[in-house]
Amino acid sequence: MVEPNDVVVGGWDICATPLGDAMKKSKVLDVDLQRQLYDDMQQIVPLPSAFFPSFIAANQRDRADHVLKGSKQEQMDQIRQDIRDFKTRNGCDKVIVLWTANTERFADIQTGVNDTSGNLLAAIGRDEAEISPSTVFAVACVLEGV
Repeated sequence: MVEPNDVVVGGWDICATPLGDAMKKSKVLDVDLQRQLYDDMQQIVPLPSAFFPSFIAANQRDRADHVLKGSKQEQMDQIRQDIRDFKTRNGCDKVIVLWTANTERFADIQTGVNDTSGNLLAAIGRDEAEISPSTVFAVACVLEGV
């Protein structure tokens, strides 16, 4: 088991809002818990995230002020670098990534695009339209041993 005080939290979001403010705005956690966590959460500012408008609910597009630039391959390469940098900067033995975006549309499985690992890697390199942000993150994590 990992000592709870050794856990380091970080991540990505399409919005640059520090997590304390984001937590208050989302109103998902109990107000008393928010009060207890706010100072620690406010110190965490997410890294820019992958943003492919065709996969994001229309009501989320206005908050997309913190997005990675470039092709899907370039964005995946940046996510991989972010993982390596986070691990090194924080002296982590292991990195665990939890995907929590809940507004991404379903991605169709297409022959030659996302039906095999080889096709998937090639499709990311070609910037295929049916490659979702969650797929880019998942592939980055697999390639980084996360």
